[in-house]
Amino acid sequence: MPLYAGVCETNITPPLGVWMAGYAFRPTGCTLVHDELHARAIVFNDGKAAVAILAMDLIALPEDLVQRIREGIAAEVGLEPSAVMLNCSHTHGGPNLGLYNAMGSRDPAYVDVLVRKLVGMTRQAAETMKPAVLSYGRAPVQIGINRRQTNPHTRKTVLGLNYAGPVAPYVDVLGVSLPSGGTFAILFAHACHGTTLGGDNLRITADFCGYAADHVRSEAGNGVTPLFLQGCSGNINPYRRGTYISAAYNGRTLGQAAIKAWQSASPLYDDEPLAFEERVVELPLLPPRSIDAIESEIADWEQKLATEKAAGNMGAI
Repeated sequence: MPLYAGVCETNITPPLGVWMAGYAFRPTGCTLVHDELHARAIVFNDGKAAVAILAMDLIALPEDLVQRIREGIAAEVGLEPSAVMLNCSHTHGGPNLGLYNAMGSRDPAYVDVLVRKLVGMTRQAAETMKPAVLSYGRAPVQIGINRRQTNPHTRKTVLGLNYAGPVAPYVDVLGVSLPSGGTFAILFAHACHGTTLGGDNLRITADFCGYAADHVRSEAGNGVTPLFLQGCSGNINPYRRGTYISAAYNGRTLGQAAIKAWQSASPLYDDEPLAFEERVVELPLLPPRSIDAIESEIADWEQKLATEKAAGNMGAI
């Protein structure tokens, strides 16, 4: 069955002043735009089924926005809602969309514009489809480190550096090209938190994910649309952190590996039909702590705080 694919991208940078996501208790909304946020869509159709993949420079989408975006695309493009995959880069330098109460409220006007842009972008991708062939490659790369560090003495687990912890030391790449040659889209997936910049950053940024996409485009050509897809990065932080120089380094490192994977990619068989499936995964939770245990810990910390204040040792707080 012949495969068709179309791509499109749009700018989703929020206005200044919106609250940012990723870190609690930032003092203000964003004050500057360091680099713009983008969303990119690719639509595949083999005549019997169609799917869309959206890659967005956002931290995450709450359920109500997932529903609005999927239903909007279904209405305007004709896809089934479950055939729309929404992937967020998980940058901590983007707008809060309502998932995190301690990170300010979301901007309803921006949310409305965001939904319209995402739906319109996907519609345009579907309207510009052309014959396509696929290729797949993988290359080694590691910009992150496991962040679940256990103290050997207290056995408590904290955010830190766990050199022996699991990571995903590779990048997976899907190249989308014309049958006659000429790649027009590169999807590349890697697992690492978008947290090169910390909570003191008040500038909008796509973090290393944006730098990686820029590098892929610069190396593959301006006619190529790069789509970064975030993997299972919950316990993986960038090893180099704290500056935009580090963000650029992380992105360039990932982008270089993605280019290597693309250049060595092998063709995929073109006789496999498109298929999609949606599953809701319920994760098991640890039993909650008792109220007595929580209140006891609060009392301990209050006593420690009072002791340090009385000693004038504010630096220890």
